[in-house]
Amino acid sequence: MPHKPTPKTPAEVAKALEQENFDVAFAYYKAGMLEEALHFFKEVLKLNPENAEAKQFRDKILAELPPTKPEEIVEEKELPTLPPVKEVEPAKPISFPSLTEKEVMPEIEILPKKEEVKPTVEKKVEAKKPPVLPEAPFFEFAKELRSKKLYADAIAELSNLLKNYPNTVLKEKINFELANNYLEAGQNEEALKLLSEIMGQKKDFEHDAHLKLAQIHEKTGQAEKARIEYLRLIKMLSILPPPKEIGTDTVELQPVLAQITPIPQKKEELESQAHFGAGNVFRARKEYRQAIVEYDQAIKNYPKSEAAAEAAFYIADIYDRVPELRDYELAVKAYTRVITDYPQSKWVDRAKERKKYLIDNYL
Repeated sequence: MPHKPTPKTPAEVAKALEQENFDVAFAYYKAGMLEEALHFFKEVLKLNPENAEAKQFRDKILAELPPTKPEEIVEEKELPTLPPVKEVEPAKPISFPSLTEKEVMPEIEILPKKEEVKPTVEKKVEAKKPPVLPEAPFFEFAKELRSKKLYADAIAELSNLLKNYPNTVLKEKINFELANNYLEAGQNEEALKLLSEIMGQKKDFEHDAHLKLAQIHEKTGQAEKARIEYLRLIKMLSILPPPKEIGTDTVELQPVLAQITPIPQKKEELESQAHFGAGNVFRARKEYRQAIVEYDQAIKNYPKSEAAAEAAFYIADIYDRVPELRDYELAVKAYTRVITDYPQSKWVDRAKERKKYLIDNYL
């Protein structure tokens, strides 16, 4: 979405508003959200009834949407008139003989009247439609550009999105996505600035940003900085309060934001990756005992992840190849865990090969 100059005259303002509504409508149409697109095309036609493109799209959407049933019209019917009331002769009084005291009827016990139970009528509660975020289609388009490795285009799209929607509830997601694009484009300084901003806000992506920062230090050969950042994240997660809803304090927006990626990782996922990263740093520093401790923690925190499978293989490899910790029985046991617990992992074939070699030659 290219940057547009600020309109000055009333005519320019009206034209800019018309174009903005058209762009939003077209984005929803491309995303398959026809009802939302129809709404914004109608807004265009309110501003300019002669907009031929908006008319064309409006008519096309109306043809595609299922027809709605018109409300039934209820005609008022005249009530039938009642026949006139006939005069009735007054009834003659009836005389009863006086009753003696013995002949008086005994008192009848009056039972309490039962409360009438009214049948409960279930009220049909119409599900509220989730709020519409007009910026969401543009964000999805930017993510699609990144998936195609068009990082420069994605960065431009995300930057324009922040200019056009400075107060969007997607701002943190956009910044995190922007940082990932900078990283994959090799622009580490820009990525680090954004990650620092996200960490400083202490919101949903704070811990994801710390993990990303530690991984950057590890990849760029700054082992000590990476070790400090991984251990700092592990400490932060250990005292983390109960999880809150994703995205915002506004309740009605939570279901919408939960469907828009990226989504903050769960605590156990972050802990597993942090321990795994710390294990890699300790292994690179030849601090193998501490590396095994960290790898074990990575497996315990999130045993079904790919990081856990890799951690299990590295533990076996340390027992297999590091002279001061070499223990072939422990190595075979660790390789067996890789084969048994992670049969779909890319480490299985190597684990089978080393296990067979150790059994054939040393056990």
